[in-house]
Amino acid sequence: MLEVFMIVDDEEIAKFVSELGVNRLFIDLEYIGKAERQKGLDTWRSGQRNLDISRIRKAAPDAHLLVRINPLHSGSKQEIDDAIDRGANSIMLPMFRSTFEVIDFLNYINGRVEALPLIETYSALLSVPKLVEDVNLI
Repeated sequence: MLEVFMIVDDEEIAKFVSELGVNRLFIDLEYIGKAERQKGLDTWRSGQRNLDISRIRKAAPDAHLLVRINPLHSGSKQEIDDAIDRGANSIMLPMFRSTFEVIDFLNYINGRVEALPLIETYSALLSVPKLVEDVNLI
């Protein structure tokens, strides 16, 4: 089955595409370390913030909202709690490098929404067998 995700920042577009069958509306809050990682690359960087979760949730109340947070940092628990309070159905953790980070992420979510660790580093890829064994993630 094909799932369609769309990063969306406009309420009317969110409502329109969710009614057309886009599976997940994507809010991208990640900014910590992103400019340094993508320096010199022609990449898109989100300017979205927490309030955008509330705006898109209000515009598309039945849509599945996927929120990418920042890599784990001292404010991650608060960032996760706020995203859930604003209506996130799934939370994506970018740039993790160890199973310990994923375990902290899962503990912060505590089963309230779907947890999606994004495997995008070599060390994250190497951690997959341990995640399967220790966390039963996959």
